[in-house]
Amino acid sequence: MERHESTGFEIKDCRNDAVGEGWGCYLQNSGEYLMAGESRIVNRQRHECEVLGDGRVRYQVKVIGCVRDGQQYNIAQVFTDRHVRYQCKNDGSLDVL
Repeated sequence: MERHESTGFEIKDCRNDAVGEGWGCYLQNSGEYLMAGESRIVNRQRHECEVLGDGRVRYQVKVIGCVRDGQQYNIAQVFTDRHVRYQCKNDGSLDVL
């Protein structure tokens, strides 16, 4: 495997007399990786490896749900903080109710 930029790599695979090449991304703070176009959920976070048109890959980590003051909330969950009610939206933002 050959590393590219901070999170990408190129992998060459020789199995069963077939040679294949592909791109991928290293998971943040881990030795694991995703192949290009793959996504995986780990600890309420979606890790994505996206192929860009110019032959590069982009690695993104998205929190599933909402985070406020270090506390995680599920999508559509309603909670109160200092007498204010909030609801967690699909995009990770909060609505004040």
